[in-house]
Amino acid sequence: MARRGRFSPLLPAGGGGLALLTVYGDQNGTRYYVEKYGEDGSFKSRFRLPDEFEPMRLALSPDGTALISGMRLGAPAEGEEKVRPFLGLFDRAGELVRDVTFGGDTASAGGGPSTANAAPGGVKQGTREALELSSVQFSSDGSFVLARLQGLGPIYTVSPDGFALKTIHPSAPTDSHLSSVVVNGSTIAAEFVRMKSGSTQHEISDVFISLINSQTGEQQALYHHSSWKIGASLACYKGDTFTFLAGDQNGQLQIVRAAAQ
Repeated sequence: MARRGRFSPLLPAGGGGLALLTVYGDQNGTRYYVEKYGEDGSFKSRFRLPDEFEPMRLALSPDGTALISGMRLGAPAEGEEKVRPFLGLFDRAGELVRDVTFGGDTASAGGGPSTANAAPGGVKQGTREALELSSVQFSSDGSFVLARLQGLGPIYTVSPDGFALKTIHPSAPTDSHLSSVVVNGSTIAAEFVRMKSGSTQHEISDVFISLINSQTGEQQALYHHSSWKIGASLACYKGDTFTFLAGDQNGQLQIVRAAAQ
């Protein structure tokens, strides 16, 4: 049987370059790899993940360690689901250094007390959508940032050696939901969108960007725009400038930069 492969979108890697999740499958099973490329597109490194993990989101640090969010497969412990969410730190050889856990982030799929005690936005075991609606990023201050992009979050920070640091429940404007998160040093830019009332086309009426201190969890500033020319796909925040991906009047993709005011 011919080998088949799948690729995740290219992601910025800590220290420069790009990171990529690759998936290969044949009659012998499915294998997952983490690859790093230089800024010029040259191949730098690659490691294979253990077979018990199905990665979905990745952040790569300059020293090659990776924080990965996804599903843990295989025989469960007593009382656990067969497929369980996981967040783990892996070394540059692909070995699991440690599981990263936040109280309330994972709830039982069957409901009950564990679900009732889960944090808002907590991931239900056995569900893929909540994990796919997440982002993991490396920050230039050395930490990792995990965001659950459903409802109002939450946002988590993780130390370089894989220990949970802080859970942030961002303050959202009325009738908005968390859409994306980008990181610049110790500042988290959390984008919230408000849908147009009465629209059946999933139209966005307002975009809000909350700047949050990742160490304290406090909001430093709140910005707003309602221009379709700027768009709602926040891609980067650096030097008081927000970079968006947006479509022009001809439907062509364009890069739009907006200054914080």
